[in-house]
Amino acid sequence: MRIRIAWDNGFVEAILAHTPTAQKVWAALPCTSSASIWGE
Repeated sequence: MRIRIAWDNGFVEAILAHTPTAQKVWAALPCTSSASIWGE
């Protein structure tokens, strides 16, 4: 699982291992996303 935590002046990226603790962290994070569609 890859996460990115961003704030006004920067960000940090991390890869979470597949452990019970990492899964709980993943579940607790707020999720946002964006996408670009090319073509039709």
